[in-house]
Formats: sequence, structure tokens, C-alpha cells
Amino acid sequence: VFVYGGVGPLHSDVTVGGVAKAFGVRLAPDEEYEEYLSHLFGDKCTGNRNEMAQLPEGITELLQHEKLRVPLIKCHNVIVLSATNVDELDRQWDALIDLRAGPLVITLEGKDQETVEAAMEALSKKLSSSVKQISA
Repeated sequence: VFVYGGVGPLHSDVTVGGVAKAFGVRLAPDEEYEEYLSHLFGDKCTGNRNEMAQLPEGITELLQHEKLRVPLIKCHNVIVLSATNVDELDRQWDALIDLRAGPLVITLEGKDQETVEAAMEALSKKLSSSVKQISA
């Protein structure tokens, strides 16, 4: 399961908290993640870095990859994508493809079939060498 956004310092950034709640765990400081944030933002960080480094306790794995400035957050079967622009999102998808162990199965669902098909087409181009089957 991929969730996107809501990992920043704003009061409206509640994705990580929602993941913790879904798994019935609390948020707790993660020193390793705080180091990444400190290295990335330094004194320019808006908000409280400590709040941004609160991750679901006991279930969080940081997925590190050379293409990523900050590791992705994985909690059991949920991966939090935190890109702020299309280029960052592309790097995150590329890293996930590189990091996968075994086949990658992607299911896209949505109310608008045209949008789902466009997303499937974009993914098939990105994954062209490893796509075995695409169906709507």
C-alpha cells in the first residue's frame, strides 16, 4: 500500500500519524530519521524537526537508496511517499523498483477509468523492461 504526502512540519501533515493509528501504535522519536532531516534541512527547516522525526513505534523500517535524499518510511506493508514534486516522486518510484525483492504487483483503482488507464500507461512505460501483463 502506498500513501503519499503529509510528512512535513505543518499541522495538516498527518499521514504518518494516520499510519500509526491504523496499526494501533504510537508515534515515537526516530533518531536515525532525525539525523537525515537535520542533514537535509539544517537550520532552514520550518517547524519542529523533532515532530517530523516522529514515526510509528516498533514497526518502521527506513528504506535507503542512493537516489533518495531522505529514506522512505515503510511500516509493515505501507510505504509513505513524501515527494514534493514530480522529479522527487520519480526518484522514489525508481528507488522502490531497485529495492524490491521479487515481483512487483501493482493494482490501480479509482472512480475514473480513464485516469486509471493513464496511470497504468505511464507505469508501463516506466517499467517497460519488467512489465509482464497490464490489464484494466
